[in-house]
Amino acid sequence: MGPIFLSPYSAQFRSDNVQVTFDGNSLVDPNFSTLCTSLQGLQPMNGRVTISNYGLSGQTVQNMISNASDVDNSFVAGKTNYLLIWEITNSIFNSGKTGLAACADMVTYISDRLAIHPWLPVLLTCIPRGSNLGSTWTAVTGETQLEAANSYIRANYLTMGCVAYVEARRTGGPFDFTDSTNAANFPASLWTDMTHPNSAGKAIIAQYISDVLRYQPTP
Repeated sequence: MGPIFLSPYSAQFRSDNVQVTFDGNSLVDPNFSTLCTSLQGLQPMNGRVTISNYGLSGQTVQNMISNASDVDNSFVAGKTNYLLIWEITNSIFNSGKTGLAACADMVTYISDRLAIHPWLPVLLTCIPRGSNLGSTWTAVTGETQLEAANSYIRANYLTMGCVAYVEARRTGGPFDFTDSTNAANFPASLWTDMTHPNSAGKAIIAQYISDVLRYQPTP
């Protein structure tokens, strides 16, 4: 799992003082994803956290850099503003980038946001992908790139400008696998296809996010 910060703030999470903004791809896109509604109902959100969502299906990190004005405008002065980011996968499969090149784009995206507002960015690692592979990578070679990106995020999230990361491939969880060619790893109980988790799968990711946010300071 991602890092847990056992700080003196952990028992003082003030959900009414928190703004959460999502950006990313179809895994976040409110037209396709129940991630935000699942997160809103969990502790420590308690239904009182304001959540904005600017995820867009098909979006790459480069698209996010170009289309960030809505994200920037969602910042609420006087609140603790978390920016939750879930995209690397499309940059790899749709744009044919390596995992490390996609991470370099993400560094630019985060740096650009921090230059405008004092966000608290939180980056999610990539889940496996066995379909919608594009023309550059196969499921096997693409998985190698996803894991390269994930390893970079785990080791460098702080220098990337993030305050934490969420481990989407939590050890022992349903997304903790590397064989994206095996359809059995993508059960219909958790996935709509071999790319997108369904509502039940998103609820698990929402819990992972909540587990990290609950230990973040909300002064």
